[in-house]
Amino acid sequence: MTDLRLAMRVLGRQPGTSLLAVVALALGIGLTTTMFSIVNGAILRGLPFEDGDRIYHLARLKLLEGATDEDEAATLHDFADWRERQRTFEDLAAFHSGTANVVGPDGTPERYRGSWVTANTFRLLRVTPALGRDFVDADGRPGAERVVIIGDRVWRERFGGHPSAIGQSLRVNGTPMTVVGVMPPRFAFPATQELWVALPVDTVGAPRADSTRVSVIGRLPRDRAVDQAEAEMATIAAQIAADHPDTNTGFGVVIRTYIEEFLGAQTIAALTTMLVAVLGVLLIACVNVANLVLARAVQRSKELAVRTAIGASRFRVVRQMLVEVLVLAVLGAGAGLALAAAGVELFNRAIVDTDPPFFIDIRIDGIVLLFVTGVTVLAALASGVVPAVRASRNDLMTILSDEGRGTSSLRVSRFSRGLVVAEMALSFGLLVMSVLVIQSILNIARVDFGFAMADVWTGRVVLPREEYPDAERQRQFADALVARAAAVPGVVSAALAVGVPPGAPRDDIKLPGAVYENERGYPQARGNFVSPGYFNVLRVGVLQGRDFSLADRVDAERVAIVNESFARRFFPDGALGRRFARARGEGDAQEWRTIVGIVPDLGMGDVDNGRVPEAFYLPLAQAPASSVALLLHASGPPLELTNAVRQAVREIDANLPVFGVTTIQDSVQQRTWAFRVFGSLFMAFGFAALFLATVGLYGVMAFSVSRRTQEIGVRMAVGATARDVSWQVLRQGLWPIGLGTALGLGLAAGLTTAMQLLLFRVSPYDPLTYVAVALILMATGILACLVPARRAAAVDPMHALRYQ
Repeated sequence: MTDLRLAMRVLGRQPGTSLLAVVALALGIGLTTTMFSIVNGAILRGLPFEDGDRIYHLARLKLLEGATDEDEAATLHDFADWRERQRTFEDLAAFHSGTANVVGPDGTPERYRGSWVTANTFRLLRVTPALGRDFVDADGRPGAERVVIIGDRVWRERFGGHPSAIGQSLRVNGTPMTVVGVMPPRFAFPATQELWVALPVDTVGAPRADSTRVSVIGRLPRDRAVDQAEAEMATIAAQIAADHPDTNTGFGVVIRTYIEEFLGAQTIAALTTMLVAVLGVLLIACVNVANLVLARAVQRSKELAVRTAIGASRFRVVRQMLVEVLVLAVLGAGAGLALAAAGVELFNRAIVDTDPPFFIDIRIDGIVLLFVTGVTVLAALASGVVPAVRASRNDLMTILSDEGRGTSSLRVSRFSRGLVVAEMALSFGLLVMSVLVIQSILNIARVDFGFAMADVWTGRVVLPREEYPDAERQRQFADALVARAAAVPGVVSAALAVGVPPGAPRDDIKLPGAVYENERGYPQARGNFVSPGYFNVLRVGVLQGRDFSLADRVDAERVAIVNESFARRFFPDGALGRRFARARGEGDAQEWRTIVGIVPDLGMGDVDNGRVPEAFYLPLAQAPASSVALLLHASGPPLELTNAVRQAVREIDANLPVFGVTTIQDSVQQRTWAFRVFGSLFMAFGFAALFLATVGLYGVMAFSVSRRTQEIGVRMAVGATARDVSWQVLRQGLWPIGLGTALGLGLAAGLTTAMQLLLFRVSPYDPLTYVAVALILMATGILACLVPARRAAAVDPMHALRYQ
């Protein structure tokens, strides 16, 4: 308590310096806590189930030319074989997800995210329904009565949250199903699902090649390691490949944690890198505080030496200074925690419209508070141990004899400038990444996708397989939908597409006469299926050839339209009339298609940062789909068309909901949220680092000038000019900047390489960025040195000679 009272008095004597230390620690602790809360909520906390960290994902692993990095969903046959033969996991379960048209007791159709799960899935997760019962094994047998378990939101919307929902009927994708259970709030396994249907596992007599694709999860007991499971599954995969060489040759099994599989290794690496990067900001803050404490210790050197001379132990002196730093750290932690709470709130608001998976729960909880406590203690130690130990080394005679020469303060100044070098290196790396992120955000804002977006309404319709079982029924619905939508008041033109622009999935293609050694040899392009009028809705003109027409039906010649990049890459001598085929699939999917038109690139591949600009378009009538997006060119505010469009769809089929309603512009904004949100975080890291490094350099230089007042006075008394003194001070400040910048080059290169996921149309090694950051760091450093330099140049020699 004596140390604490003394610390409060000492800190109160220099409120400006103390406030600066608190602000530095608040920035470092606040930003670090914000990022840790994000990493904890997305990765570390894991699945919110009993022993959720023991749930693993299993997938088929392609083994092509020794490669082990390409995996795909397992087949239902694979799952059945794995489950029957394995002995390492407690059990395996399977599921596949999608959306489901649901018609409730009131007859209103609605679209919900659903998942078809094996009957043992919830038992494997160790989660029980909040109301009703779980699936039983009989529910998953072929021919069993169809049952459904609904989520909390569906229960409240469809049944008013009343227990009588159990036993009632819902039509799910046209099939009547009985509600047997309601899951707890926030449960949305596997990601954002709201209802669950029992998945029959019927492999008897079913062709293995056409088997349903499923995701497989398993629960690994605590007394068994992942290595054991991998070894066993490798053996099982080899056995299955020997039994079924046509479908399983060249496939192994890859096992990952559920979080790793869902988020992806690249996303986890990016989040982890951001956490490491923001720890750099905290380290800079600690260096700043260490320099402030060191400067204060030098100013109090006579006091500390006298205390030692009259009996205070070295430990007592060190403890006193550590208590002072701990007070600063606690105050900084309090302010930093408030900053982190605001940061977490802003982050959650930014991602609320992106439908994050149910297991992502970002908040300030006990783990985060424990982290803040640990960070505070470490910050205090990192900021205070070295200054305290250095301050306790000198005895009274050393201090008194140094008063006239300043040699010990000179040694301290050198040590402080060494710390500044570390600050500058960390700041350079963070600033490079921040500038690259700023460029990425600006690039996204400047992207010209080449088509209309703000006045194009879009919504999706999915046709239940039970009611639209064949291509002809799907074609009839598509024709009726376009006709009715085009007649809605306020609609200028209408079209259908499988994918909403600018994004489209990648597809392998093959060219006439080309030979491909394996699946990796196929070139890739982005493919979309569209109806006539698609390019008209987007206000895109055909550059060469023709657009699709109503004559491009299923019984007509197979045709395609390609973009300029496709034509330029694959047919540089002219694409019209040339042919290509999709490399995947069977039958119609691989038919050769004649190119009849060329259109602009339309920003294909820009949104997901996957630079595959080559694209092709196929007539929807020649390859009908059960899931289509309706695109409408609106003459007024697009979203005002929604009710009229839904009514038009109900006139065709009263059980079909329209969902995913938005404009293309809003869709693009939503799909680029990660660049803006995580980019803004990195910008905060970089500018905080720059601010702290600048303040740190200023503090060191100001302290150095104050301790060398007599020396400067002597120099000026014997002929040194104000310019000479200013240049000497500036030169002393420039070498930490230059050395720190040089050391920061390697850090910047490593950081930007790891964070390429957040970069859009900018190279992580852009030389202009590195030069610009070096100039920014140099300019701010010079500004930080100017005030001490001007102060040194203004020293009165007579006053300096009398300075104590």
